[in-house]
Amino acid sequence: MGKNHDKDITTKQMLAACAGDLFRKKGFDNVGVRDIAAAAGVTTGSYYHHFKNKMDIINEIYSRSDNYLGNILRELAANNPKLTDLTGFFTKTMVPLVEKDGKDFTIHRMFGMKRHSTEDNELYKEMIGIVEILQKDGFLSHEFTAREINRHLWLVFRGVLYEWVITDDTGSTLGDIMERHIPVAIRAYSV
Repeated sequence: MGKNHDKDITTKQMLAACAGDLFRKKGFDNVGVRDIAAAAGVTTGSYYHHFKNKMDIINEIYSRSDNYLGNILRELAANNPKLTDLTGFFTKTMVPLVEKDGKDFTIHRMFGMKRHSTEDNELYKEMIGIVEILQKDGFLSHEFTAREINRHLWLVFRGVLYEWVITDDTGSTLGDIMERHIPVAIRAYSV
């Protein structure tokens, strides 16, 4: 692998970063491939060298985010996690990332992409690992499998996102809503 391969990786990363910024600022539907290429300082041909279309780049952004969050959970697992760490992951890690994306982009991810992480992705694999550790250490019940608890926590998380994007309750931030619901969901499995 030589300089061209490294340049391709750098260009692909730059395109994904610029696309994410533009989607957050202008909304997914208001950004075209030419806008992304221009923001990255490359031609549309270069864009199409790396991505087939706009959905292809959003899938790249999603996968990068999934891996990033999986790494955070992996580090957490290595440090004897507690229930407060699990709550904190949703309230202190996930909330700022979603808020940075904004409501419009979050709506698109939820309803336009119709995709979320699965047990094939690093995020879910690592979350299941955290739940297994918390079960082994006596913090979470064994009544449900780690996979079942994982699915339920992410279901609650997505429900909170749904509530946040569809309501005009200006008195509640995403963090406020998450702080009310995620701890309750975790307590449902606590020993």
